[in-house]
Amino acid sequence: MSDDSPCKLDALHWQRLRGCASKDVVVRSQCGYLASSGYYEVDFLGSMIRIDPLQERFLSPRGEVIDLRMEGALAILVYLVEAQNIPLGGRLVSAKDLKGGEMFFRGPHSFPVASLQQAYGEDREGFLAAGEKCGGVPGTLGDASFQVMAFPRVPVQVLLWLTDEVFPAQISFLFDATIEQHLPLDVIFGLVCELCFRLGDMR
Repeated sequence: MSDDSPCKLDALHWQRLRGCASKDVVVRSQCGYLASSGYYEVDFLGSMIRIDPLQERFLSPRGEVIDLRMEGALAILVYLVEAQNIPLGGRLVSAKDLKGGEMFFRGPHSFPVASLQQAYGEDREGFLAAGEKCGGVPGTLGDASFQVMAFPRVPVQVLLWLTDEVFPAQISFLFDATIEQHLPLDVIFGLVCELCFRLGDMR
């Protein structure tokens, strides 16, 4: 979360959420719903976020208004509106394996990992500790990895290959193949950017 980059979402995203039946949103996204206030609750990258569609704001579980980065805020609203009631596929894919991903995830839509690779390229434990702060669970891929639940239906695997005598450090991301049923490519890009921001902030 950040207070130096005010979130100004297009009102259409809030309108779309208000147009959804709350029971439908809960089933599709596996989020919570507080009927007394009309707030949704969703676990986002290890943090519980409350969403107030009427006042168009995000809240902490204690009711404090919080200011999310644009990337995170947009991902939350789109997920609540577009998530599908389907099980995980159990097949990991890269962003470029997604339909249209080979063309989309390049140039300006390349994931911003350069600073993370520099920060964690020789620091396996620091990488895993940062993942844990995002609710991540250590995995077995790469030289180090963890899985974080971006949303209840959207697990993300973050992989690190450490710097060695031949190759520079590399950080990459894998997704359950069902991610494209829940989020469009531009929102997947924003979601990964938000995760990168958070991992960088924890350095």
